[in-house]
Amino acid sequence: GISSMVVCDPVFLLSLAEWDGYFNLSRHPRNKYILLYNLCNIPEVDAKASELASSTGLKVIKYVGKVERLKFGKYNKVTAGTMSFLRDIFNADYVVTSSFHGVALSLVFEKPFFYSSTPDLSGRVESLLHEFGFESMDKLNSPADDSYRTIVEQYAERSKAWLLSEILS
Repeated sequence: GISSMVVCDPVFLLSLAEWDGYFNLSRHPRNKYILLYNLCNIPEVDAKASELASSTGLKVIKYVGKVERLKFGKYNKVTAGTMSFLRDIFNADYVVTSSFHGVALSLVFEKPFFYSSTPDLSGRVESLLHEFGFESMDKLNSPADDSYRTIVEQYAERSKAWLLSEILS
């Protein structure tokens, strides 16, 4: 017997206030916008961002990335710098994404989000959304309320407690 547990992605280990406090994410707000992060180039994701822009009148800031399998089986990601990316998600009014971390950061930063991807890439996101009580990936999900915040805190605390117990044992 090896002791194991599924723990949260590291982005959940900091609270919304800690993310902002450590990285000053709210200091660079833009006008209202939708952040589109379609790392997997899913047409439905681009279409949802366009639909949301039409219904809200908001502009779309699109982060494009390309994930390529390299010779040694690793991935190469091409996009903007980390701080710019984090600030843009933090300050967005909506996030439309095909990325696990686009969803994870939307949850931490309490942003309404839409996610879609291919079946072979969506397992982690489906598990994550189920953990937080979201039943559908095919609609705009809004994670900003006190009960949701408690779920995120408990999720992170369970993971921290287990990790610390394993490190200290």
